[in-house]
Amino acid sequence: MQSTGDKRIDQILIEGHHVSKRLMSLGFVGLFFFGPISIAAAFRRMARPVLGWFYALGLALTILLAISVFAYGGVDLATLPMVSSPLVIYIGAWLHVIVIANQYQKIARRRIDLIEKSENPDIDSKLLAGLLWGHVLSKKDRAIPHFKDGLEVPGGDADLLGLAGRFVLVLGRHGDAYTFVSRAMEKSNSLELRQLKNLIVIAARTGGRLPTSTVSKYCPVCGSDRVVKMKGSLEMSVTGDRRCDSCGLEWTPSLPTWAAIVFTIGLVLLFLLAAGITISALAEQGISLGVLIGFVIALGFGHLGFEAFARLVSPRANAIRIRRLPTREIGLEGTVRNGEH
Repeated sequence: MQSTGDKRIDQILIEGHHVSKRLMSLGFVGLFFFGPISIAAAFRRMARPVLGWFYALGLALTILLAISVFAYGGVDLATLPMVSSPLVIYIGAWLHVIVIANQYQKIARRRIDLIEKSENPDIDSKLLAGLLWGHVLSKKDRAIPHFKDGLEVPGGDADLLGLAGRFVLVLGRHGDAYTFVSRAMEKSNSLELRQLKNLIVIAARTGGRLPTSTVSKYCPVCGSDRVVKMKGSLEMSVTGDRRCDSCGLEWTPSLPTWAAIVFTIGLVLLFLLAAGITISALAEQGISLGVLIGFVIALGFGHLGFEAFARLVSPRANAIRIRRLPTREIGLEGTVRNGEH
């Protein structure tokens, strides 16, 4: 694969992340309660996971310290720095993310300028420019012309063709995505490319949205009735997973309404219980290993409770979870079965 000149930007393109400062700002406003998790995720998107976990650990410790100050006697001028330290670390982390994003975008613009000023850029350069516009600069409208040019020129690096197919798939351009990946498979018939091609077919046949289907005797993709039950995944599931012996798809069925209600209420209660026990222990013994474990458990219950509620109110959030893409190539023809059970 043709390099951008920066190994971290190469990693961002390969993993399919987007360097979006608007997304980072939304995360800052909406995810303060889950600050350690959101910070770690943001730095991972920037290909700086270790730095993210340092910030996340520091934020978690200062949050516990601030809670202990409240529990022991309130806030005064002497304790104000300790109470405000989580906010300082949180703002500092997000500012650092924005600085890194600006650096990546400057590098991407320089690389794009070189490509666009060259007289006869080859197909790999055109695809790379499109990926940089889309993933690093978040300008999808500027990325599309480069991908269109790439479709009209033969050849191309298999990795770049596959990444281009994955990118235009997200834009809903299923035909272009299928063409890119088919051309990539002429050079490399890897399992990753075969599964990506099947994912494109699934997206094309479902209109870009996975179906909402609880327990069904039919495969939601190929329609076959050769469906067998599997052991359930660790994610919330009350019916176990399913596998289609015809196309090889493995999936977790959608969560039934009654189960989503039970999970939402139960996980919220567990979150409140874990948070209460943690705060009580913090007031009695200060910061300790047990308090840290309780803090992590409370965050976990809170996250799962939020997900259960989202799956209760949003059909899109409650779509089937694909565990393994079809191992056999599936065609574009056929009808997707949705909600049969």
